[in-house]
Amino acid sequence: MSTEQWVTHERPANRADFDFVIGAVLDSPGELLQFEQIPSRRVSERSFQICALPFLAYGLALGDVVSTEPRGVLEPGRDEYLITAVTERSGNGLLRVWIRTKDSKPHESGSVFRKLSDAFNSASALFETYDHRLFSINVETPEKMSVYHSLIVGITVPGEVETEVSVQPI
Repeated sequence: MSTEQWVTHERPANRADFDFVIGAVLDSPGELLQFEQIPSRRVSERSFQICALPFLAYGLALGDVVSTEPRGVLEPGRDEYLITAVTERSGNGLLRVWIRTKDSKPHESGSVFRKLSDAFNSASALFETYDHRLFSINVETPEKMSVYHSLIVGITVPGEVETEVSVQPI
């Protein structure tokens, strides 16, 4: 029997527009089924616009429009939809930054989490965090991608963080 685990967004980047939560299936080992809840705005019956910065789902960026298929009924009157494809790219990119070690006091001055949060805020970056170890950053242009990479390199030491580009900006 398989079990499920869901990654959720506490504060979606575009929370003012979101009116529906859809799911993205994540690669998962063994019997564990993993999903990410993606806050979105319903565009049509099965199309949704992404209103968050995905933490683990690949190929999705803020503002993308996706098609979905119903997975089944969660409770009477409420269906669950899973993403099947991106139908319209927003042009935004997505950069992820993982802090490699868990900090017991992530909000204290000098912690890696605090340094990155302060730097992204100073750069007016739109970002979300998960578990004080993962940042998902919206990247509007290729130039911004370079700016954010330089910012990260300038305030961290080698091996302290790992970066990944999930979607290149257009």
